Amino acid sequence: MPDPATARTPVISPLVIGLVNNMPDAALRATERQFRRVLLAAGTARPIHIRRISLPGVNRAAWGDDIIAAEYEPFRGIGGTRLDGLIVTGTEPGRGRLEDEPYWNGFTALVDFAVRQSIPTLWSCLAAHAAVRWLDGLERRPLGRKLTGVFDCERASPHPVMRRLPPRWTVPHSRYNDLAEADLASAGYRVLSRSPEAGVDSFTRAGDDLFMFLQGHPEYSADALLREYRRDLLRVQRAERPGPAPMPQHYFTPAAEAAMPLEPATDSVR
Repeated sequence: MPDPATARTPVISPLVIGLVNNMPDAALRATERQFRRVLLAAGTARPIHIRRISLPGVNRAAWGDDIIAAEYEPFRGIGGTRLDGLIVTGTEPGRGRLEDEPYWNGFTALVDFAVRQSIPTLWSCLAAHAAVRWLDGLERRPLGRKLTGVFDCERASPHPVMRRLPPRWTVPHSRYNDLAEADLASAGYRVLSRSPEAGVDSFTRAGDDLFMFLQGHPEYSADALLREYRRDLLRVQRAERPGPAPMPQHYFTPAAEAAMPLEPATDSVR
């Protein structure tokens, strides 16, 4: 019988999750914290190791480039390494067509890599739009005005990831474009959750449970929409975007909305 004093504790290998963080500079750190919190809250018995990965072509300021260079590994260097899963975030749309975005070639190479390696992948917001565009030619639809706020969602079809969710819950959404449910259904996608106001919330690809797509942001912390709203106000103030900046729906209390300033108090939001 082995001596308990000399018995070795079995080594549990960590789950290695790649976080391809394409979010704008001001949200880079917050996005890392948000997804780390969600992964830790999953309560898996295995430790989680997050590898931060960058795509080429994502527009950044010099200080954002410095963070990426110091702390992220480039996508081109991960080909021969093990990944148990991927999380791919969106970014702000810069061009009318996804194919015209400077990161498009790098992004499509990432999609092909995830398919080829059979890596379970969560595609978030604009990344979901770009992935279905590359995989099945689906075109997102401009909304004309930013959809932002916290919206009621409900289960649309049975799926293991929906098993422990209540019949209704709330999810933050923040986007300028939309994938219509009819378009997704015609291409064989299955909608898992939807919002009466915001439309499709989450969906999967027919016959492929390795990929899950989100139009919303369940990872957002409580202040995320506030920070985005402040950035939108600043852009209107600097004439970088036409106004007015849309206020997040179902987010502020009525009293807070009434007291909300029309212009931000500072021009430094990170």
